[in-house]
Amino acid sequence: FFGGRLILGGLRDKPTAFLGSVTNDLYNLGLGSAYEDEGIFTVLDTDQVNAVQAVVPGRRLELYSTGGEHAVLEDILTPEATAPLQTEWGSSRVRPVRIDGSSIFIQRRGKQVRQLTYDLLKESFISQNLSALTPEIFNDPIDMAALKGTTRDDSNYVYVVNGDGTMAVLLLSAEYEIVAWVPWSTDGKIRSVAVVDDEVYILVNRTIEGAEKYYIEQLVDDVFLDSQVTITLATAGTAVTGLSHLNGKVVQVKVDGARRVDKTVSGGAITLDRPGTVVEVGLPFEAKAETMPPAFPTKTGTTMGDFKRIVKIQVQSLDTAGISINGAKQSLRELNVDNLDTVPTGKTGFYNYEPGDSEWLQSPTVTILHNEPEPMTILGIIIEHEIGG
Repeated sequence: FFGGRLILGGLRDKPTAFLGSVTNDLYNLGLGSAYEDEGIFTVLDTDQVNAVQAVVPGRRLELYSTGGEHAVLEDILTPEATAPLQTEWGSSRVRPVRIDGSSIFIQRRGKQVRQLTYDLLKESFISQNLSALTPEIFNDPIDMAALKGTTRDDSNYVYVVNGDGTMAVLLLSAEYEIVAWVPWSTDGKIRSVAVVDDEVYILVNRTIEGAEKYYIEQLVDDVFLDSQVTITLATAGTAVTGLSHLNGKVVQVKVDGARRVDKTVSGGAITLDRPGTVVEVGLPFEAKAETMPPAFPTKTGTTMGDFKRIVKIQVQSLDTAGISINGAKQSLRELNVDNLDTVPTGKTGFYNYEPGDSEWLQSPTVTILHNEPEPMTILGIIIEHEIGG
């Protein structure tokens, strides 16, 4: 819908045309005598058959075709409107999304995610490749959705579902020039994504006891397992049922806030080693972050090719538990200091790790792993290097 009209494009017999209804009469496609408020029938001016793949109402009416991106540049949409070619990347059938005043679309060959933005100085649209630094996390995208800033999080996110069942997630902020992609995966395959009322839902295909099952699952900020359920027992006990959707799966378990040993679901149930009341059960996943190789300026250039070794690592965290730094698990508590009879809480402060006689490398990095059902927020990393060994 755009300018009080219903816009249709990519018709079977006229793939390069778009139609517009009579203004404020959405189901009336009559062309009439071509008065300004009457119906529209316009064919894209191209030298090849560029079928319309999507129509997007933005600052202007945008039309995405197999051979390029078009837009109606007139302020008012009339039967005389044309849609000149703006950029020539071509679009896939995945519907573009609007975010931060721009449109994001999947390039026709499925290896680029591009942002179409109107340039006031050029009085035309320009296209920017958002996936130039991470092309390896895209594999034939089949679906896309956008989450705009909410009351819980003022960031913008774009979710791109790949044909292989993985998902690429974009954190986008035009104000701070942030374009950050993260690959996501789960036990099974993600098939679709949707955003409804600031909530994100995914359709997941899992194999349960040899049979394919489909589940609609919601992404929730304070849930740290996939396909998780929380079961509250009437009285403290060890028998936990209602887990048939996880039959045959090895699951992580939290009881009354404390991590317990992993269990395998059988017959829709697990048996706890010790009684508890509030039980959280779900599929584990691993979060991984790795720093870029260091390069320090010197009087003669940089240390890019010099050998270095890591002497000390400081990871500043917020309410974070269960992380490993370069393969070394970090402890939350100390003997003779902390009360070991209480449920541990995440650390807010610094995890300090000294790797000892670490290897001399030209490009040493720091890897942080997290695979526990706990929150993790990393605020910063300080790395002390020794150079020239």
